[in-house]
Amino acid sequence: MRKNRFFTLAAVAVMLFASVGFAGCEQEVSEQDGGSVPGTNAAAVREVTGKELNELVATGKTVVCDFFATWCGPCKMLGPIMEELSGEFPEAIFVKVDTDENAEVAASFHILSIPDVYVFSGGEVKAHNLGYLPKEQMREFLKNNL
Repeated sequence: MRKNRFFTLAAVAVMLFASVGFAGCEQEVSEQDGGSVPGTNAAAVREVTGKELNELVATGKTVVCDFFATWCGPCKMLGPIMEELSGEFPEAIFVKVDTDENAEVAASFHILSIPDVYVFSGGEVKAHNLGYLPKEQMREFLKNNL
């Protein structure tokens, strides 16, 4: 019984660190990882609603969507990377959707875990990557799927 209590406390500590501990790291991560730093030419990743995402996808254009939540540590780490990479792939429209605020669209794409980056082309899902990837690996994912 004592062991279970220890693991429960350890799990709570990890969740707290993931949701709170990374919150102050966004600028630091972006500078160290070459992410979006104020004053650079990186294109912005626009936050959209589920309805707006569906409308963008329906145009048939290439859309890269980062499904995220504000409390998610790995999502906070991925955000600055997506900001920078959006500037490297001008052929695509980069957006992000908060899964807590847009649960219906997240459910329609079967988003069960985040971050989850989807690439849409021709009105359909072309590829997706579940989980955090460092900048170089995310760049390769996008290069191979755009």
